Amino acid sequence: MSARLGGSHDLDEAIKRHGKLLDKLLDIGRDDLVMLITQTEIQVYQRRHGQIACKNIGSRKLVTVRFESRLEDGR
Repeated sequence: MSARLGGSHDLDEAIKRHGKLLDKLLDIGRDDLVMLITQTEIQVYQRRHGQIACKNIGSRKLVTVRFESRLEDGR
């Protein structure tokens, strides 16, 4: 799940809290659940705000490095 649209960390925390309950209620893997939630978030966003454009969800503060850059430069 895109960190900009949703939070996979939040999903992981919810699964930790309710994991046994979810295992009993849902026969779905984590990746499929992430996809379902992400698609739902996209539909909600489109319904509320219209068409999604990259400028609405993309980062404007990009971190770029050159091939010869040190690993530490990219952090």
